[in-house]
Amino acid sequence: MLSEILSAFNIKTRSSQLRELAEEMNIPYTRKTPFKNLPKAVRRFKIFRNKSSRRIRNVLSFQENDLPGQFKLFDFLHQNSSEERRRTTILLFRSDALNLPSFRVRPKNALHILGEIFVQPNIVFEGHPGFMEKYTVSGDNSEEIKYALKPEAIDFLTHKKNWNLEGFGPFLIIYRKGKRPRVNEILPFYRQGAQVCRWMLFSNTNDFV
Repeated sequence: MLSEILSAFNIKTRSSQLRELAEEMNIPYTRKTPFKNLPKAVRRFKIFRNKSSRRIRNVLSFQENDLPGQFKLFDFLHQNSSEERRRTTILLFRSDALNLPSFRVRPKNALHILGEIFVQPNIVFEGHPGFMEKYTVSGDNSEEIKYALKPEAIDFLTHKKNWNLEGFGPFLIIYRKGKRPRVNEILPFYRQGAQVCRWMLFSNTNDFV
């Protein structure tokens, strides 16, 4: 009997599974929302700039008692530069308590390494060699970015693979490009992302002040 129930659950669509999870956890859920409903400031982030096939699905809304802001977690359907269809789960945090410089943290690849040699160096976070080995950080004001990106968040990313952070003003997004957590991984992903936001808001430690 149990195997039959599990089998029936497995053939359900992702949307149905997420809706059931939301109902069980009393989390607001929306099947889809127009891309244009994203705030204009958020649409400047790199992952949202490709104008082809931008769709938002499976929106979950969260609120943490100790965090002055709101979370939206959603599946973003888009195309990459090769016109391949991609699906990425994104955690968007908006808080008036944030005042972030424009920055982007992304996994380092061979092109980034060549860029550091021949074009423009990555923003260097001294004392965090593991982070510098795995990630590249870009933005207009390196000193403000070093102040904003807290050491706890840096250490967290050092032990993760292929995570991305983009920030500007009151907005911060967290994602793994082209990756969607399974339904049973959604809440752990959210909780980890919320902890990163907590550090970005409240951490009093900083190596670069």
